[in-house]
Amino acid sequence: MRFWKKMWHLPDSLVYLALLARSKRGLAISDKMLLWIPRFIFTVIVVGLTFYIILSFIITKTNVSEAESNILTDVAYYSGDGFSFVDKDTNRVYAGVIDGSKFSDAQLGALLSNDKPLLVGRFVRRQTIIDYLLHPQTDAVAYTDKARYGQWQPIAQLKGEGEGGKTPYSEVRYVAVRNPATGNSKGAVVETVFIASN
Repeated sequence: MRFWKKMWHLPDSLVYLALLARSKRGLAISDKMLLWIPRFIFTVIVVGLTFYIILSFIITKTNVSEAESNILTDVAYYSGDGFSFVDKDTNRVYAGVIDGSKFSDAQLGALLSNDKPLLVGRFVRRQTIIDYLLHPQTDAVAYTDKARYGQWQPIAQLKGEGEGGKTPYSEVRYVAVRNPATGNSKGAVVETVFIASN
């Protein structure tokens, strides 16, 4: 009873906890309550991981636009039907050497006519500084789809996100441009830009 008289000024909930802690039954209940804290934490972790695994299997949107742009660029550079110089006697394709007469919209359109990629691209062949100073020429440009590239290019410059947005993927390669009539080669820079729809 002395214990109760000492506790009269505390709130009822604290008095109840104090009485439980003093009795053996209260000690057993408090131990079980303490064990529920790690059980609750581990349960939350397991449930969270389960939802993460389920959502990772459901949400499978993967962006392959950059890989597709690299593949289409390589097709144009390394294919005999692309820009590469092909020896007529041996049918050997010279990688890194471009045939100047093949660098056109028609050649690129014929190369990609079967696939019709969702990306649009532009190849720009520029002279090196030394060649430009000796024999200035205009840049040669080839498009996969010139009309669609003209529509998508301003959107890609703004780097629009979400639906309707366009993402550019650019690449620069140093190549040799061979003139099939004379057999001479000149250095050139080819800038490639592919634009993908988000």
